[in-house]
Parts: sequence; structure tokens; C-alpha cells
Amino acid sequence: MDLKFAIVKKNYNRFKETWPKRPSSSSSTTCERPSKQAKKSSAETAVPEQTPKAPPLPAAPWLLTKQDIKLVDNRAKSFVTKNIAAWCIRGLLAMSQEETLFNLFEVIKRLTQPSYTTEQLQGLIEDTSTAVVLLERDFPLTLQNITTHLLHHISEGYEDYGPLYDRWLYPFERANSWVTRQILQHGHEESTVMQT
Repeated sequence: MDLKFAIVKKNYNRFKETWPKRPSSSSSTTCERPSKQAKKSSAETAVPEQTPKAPPLPAAPWLLTKQDIKLVDNRAKSFVTKNIAAWCIRGLLAMSQEETLFNLFEVIKRLTQPSYTTEQLQGLIEDTSTAVVLLERDFPLTLQNITTHLLHHISEGYEDYGPLYDRWLYPFERANSWVTRQILQHGHEESTVMQT
């Protein structure tokens, strides 16, 4: 375990068995300051003193098993897909911004489904476009990036490329990298990309 982590745990009075232990000094004698000549002679003949190693820290009192990691992954996936994000921000924004975000979360939930019918797909394309347009309307452009714009194209590509979990986004990442390199002035990304 990292020594800094152990010190933090000590500061919060948690996991006492992981706290760093300092060797106690048995002598409490006072030291006098040596003269310049004594310093010079001792520096010439001195053998470098080895600093004592701190005793190893015991293992952390908790451990994530493979099952625990799967549980954590499922909880992270459900942050948007089960509307946990909407619950967390409820009442913190203006009503129109809140509705826009809830609409976006609902679209993301639908975008991550494992399968679609042809009828569902057309409605999903329209709803995705509406969600992104509302996001652009209700939030400043500085909070948006190429990834939020990519939502427009993900649902449009379902007929050609299949559901999202089965997609390879490397071509999009390459295109985004190229577009990002075209930005000449930060704060005005869209206009400078169009100019270049």
C-alpha cells in the first residue's frame, strides 16, 4: 500500500492497522552544534549513513474480487441507463436545462440497447437529433465537444453497422483527432475548424 494512502487513512482515523509506524527514539539527549573544523574532518572520513527502512505496511483491509468488480461495472453502466444521473441532478438546474438533460439521458439509454426493430430505429434517429439540438440550445457550446455531436451519427449508422456495443469507433476517433488539430483558437473551436 502506498505510504501517502496510509497517511491519509491516519488523518481520517480509518484502518488503524495500515497507519505508518515510526520507530521510537530511545535517547532524548540534546545535540550540540559541531564546529566548522569538526564538520570538515567528519565529512572527509564519513561513511554514508543508511536511512532505516520503514516497516512494511500490512495489506489493505479490503479487496475487490472479480465478482465485486463486475458489480461495480454494472453499477457504473446503470448511471445513465437506469436514470441514476437524472436522480442526482434533480432540482439543481433550471427546469428547461433539467428537461434537456433528462431527455438526453433517455436517448443514451435507448442508444445502448442491444437490438432494435426498423420502426424503433427511425424514432430513435429523430429523438437523438432532438436531444442534441436541445443540448446545444440550453447549454453553452464550451460544455459541448465532438463526442456530443457524434450522437447525431451513431443512431444514423445503426442500419449499416449494427447496435452500438458492436461498433468500432476508431475511424471516428481518427477523424476527431484530425478535426481537433485544425483548431487554431481555443474558445472559438467551431469557427476556426471551419476556416482551416
